[in-house]
Amino acid sequence: MIERIRARNGVNIGLRRPNYTSPISEYILQTELPKRWKVPKFIKFSGDTSESSIEHIVSGVRQEDPLSQLLFYLAEEMIFSYFAKGKCQTLSILFRLSKNTRLFSGQSVNCKKSFIYGGAMSASRLNILASRSGFMIGSSPLIYLGVPIFKGKLKKIFLQPIADKIISKLDSWKGSLLSYAGRVELVKSTIHGMLIHSMAMYAWSMSLIRDIERAIKRTRVTRNNKFIKHHVFSSIWDSSKHEIKTDIENSTWCIGNGHSISLWYDNWCGPPFCYDNEALVLIVDNQVSSIIENGLWNFSKASTVIPLSMQVRINNFHIPFDIRSDKRCWKHSANGELSLKLAYDFKRSKGICKDWWKMIWSSSIPPAKSFMVWKLLHHKLPTDDRWERRSFSFPSICALCNSEEETETHLFFEGRYAMKLWRWLENMLNLSFSIVGWLDIWRLMGMDGAVQCKIVNKVAVVSLINSIWKARNMVRFHNTFISFSSSIASILATVSSDGNVVSIGSHIGMEEFVILKKFQICIRPQRAHKIREVLWFKINCDGVATPISSACGGLARDWDGCFVGSFASFLGSSNSLIVDLSGAMQAIEFAHEKNWRKVWLKTDSMAVVKAFYPPFSVPWIIRNRWINCIHLVSHWNFVGSHIFIEENSCADALTNFSLSLTDFTHFTSIPLFLKSDFVKNKINMPFFRFTLG
Repeated sequence: MIERIRARNGVNIGLRRPNYTSPISEYILQTELPKRWKVPKFIKFSGDTSESSIEHIVSGVRQEDPLSQLLFYLAEEMIFSYFAKGKCQTLSILFRLSKNTRLFSGQSVNCKKSFIYGGAMSASRLNILASRSGFMIGSSPLIYLGVPIFKGKLKKIFLQPIADKIISKLDSWKGSLLSYAGRVELVKSTIHGMLIHSMAMYAWSMSLIRDIERAIKRTRVTRNNKFIKHHVFSSIWDSSKHEIKTDIENSTWCIGNGHSISLWYDNWCGPPFCYDNEALVLIVDNQVSSIIENGLWNFSKASTVIPLSMQVRINNFHIPFDIRSDKRCWKHSANGELSLKLAYDFKRSKGICKDWWKMIWSSSIPPAKSFMVWKLLHHKLPTDDRWERRSFSFPSICALCNSEEETETHLFFEGRYAMKLWRWLENMLNLSFSIVGWLDIWRLMGMDGAVQCKIVNKVAVVSLINSIWKARNMVRFHNTFISFSSSIASILATVSSDGNVVSIGSHIGMEEFVILKKFQICIRPQRAHKIREVLWFKINCDGVATPISSACGGLARDWDGCFVGSFASFLGSSNSLIVDLSGAMQAIEFAHEKNWRKVWLKTDSMAVVKAFYPPFSVPWIIRNRWINCIHLVSHWNFVGSHIFIEENSCADALTNFSLSLTDFTHFTSIPLFLKSDFVKNKINMPFFRFTLG
């Protein structure tokens, strides 16, 4: 039949002898098929679309012959369509074919390694087929050619065996003598190949992908969260091992379950306890988990007696409600993570930090104008004095005043044209000082005020500098002088168009109102706050931080504005963010002790309000306590909102009083120093902060 098919379709078989002829294929191809079985017409060789009946085959097929793959697909399709229904009659034909194959080739089917998967088939019918065939009954999911096959929706547990296999392979490479580049090449060639093969079929969950990424990034220089003390063949270990002492001194432990932290020798509660003067000479080391019982500290379980002063230090640390592993945190980062950027900043010699870029780059200023000022600040504008520094000597004169040599300082600050423009801007902005250099410009841009006025100051300065440079270029290259009035009109048009684009509203005073009207800018007042009455307990909290001390305080009222309690706490030395967060945590713990479940927390810090939402961005040193507070408020009717400082006068007074304390203080009645502010606040009298000068 093969010769006839090849001849009909014009296939030249030549005089070559087949390289390989399988007796199994000869037997299968010489076996008569059931009546009316035909080769489908879509199986064609060179364009013939007619059907061909299979009659008799006498020739073998070479191993690389194109017909070999075709006949394999044909046999697979025949077996699938004829035997897939699982009928006993078709199953007996399959067994007869298998028996004849075994007699002809000597190869038999291993029943112990063969399985039947029934899909939606009933269990009784599946048992009958298994008993007749001798095969095992398989269950889903199963791994076929490295890909899991399952029934229903994709679940993480179906792909977990592949992830475990990848992680175990990564772990086996740790002890091998591989350079860092060699490990990267292995990951690219092996691990990525395993992932691509599986991901071509299924979309992996992000949690599994993150687990594999963590395993790939896992370092080779730690074992059980401890630095190794033996040599490792690595391209980076020889230089990084000298920084272990620095890493330990600048990092600390964040408590989780306590299994990875040494009670006496690790710096998890300040300096290690073994260096303390009250520490005993004979110390039996334990893990921190040995003194944790039911989420509380239990010092009686320690093998060595812990002195009282150390117990006080330990009690100041909070145990997390949720069980998680311990984590080593970098002291100089907010989230405790040590990134490559932080490591570089820590080791490099730092220069003077310049933040002037924040003042010239803004969404309200055209980038081309900001770029011109940026070049000026970097001394990259092609003025005559810059050309002279590059060994270009030629006569130099200012194109705008024709009196002195052209330099950056003369052109933009000391020339008659520039000075006239700066005096005009001082009059427009009602400035009390003269602009004679960059320090005065930074002073102008850093002035407090409404958002619209700050943007007007930035746009006006940048536009004025661009107008000077444009006027200079027009005179030098086009012999056209731009008059002073034309430059002012251009600046006014730019400031007016850019200032009106601002959509942020703010409170403005009378002086700021006059300035905005001079530049023909529409006033955008801030939206009024929505006021709604709720039957909740309202707690105002605040914090204060000075260079030598810090404190926090809070005042609680009911829905009628009546006093129900207050607190004040001295915190020692800390920064403003930790102080504000400590005030919020103290307020939540205070409400928890009172068994309040409807709490409205008010604070004048937006950072505190944002910290109540994922990813809960707080400094690592108070993260455990903050997560515990989040766990508490998740079971309450809780709202955290931002208020202005003037509305938080009572909490501010309590905070200032806390600076004179030494510990936490709770008030059940209104303190005398707070009574006047509380009465004013209750009857909605205004509170202003005046400054002299």
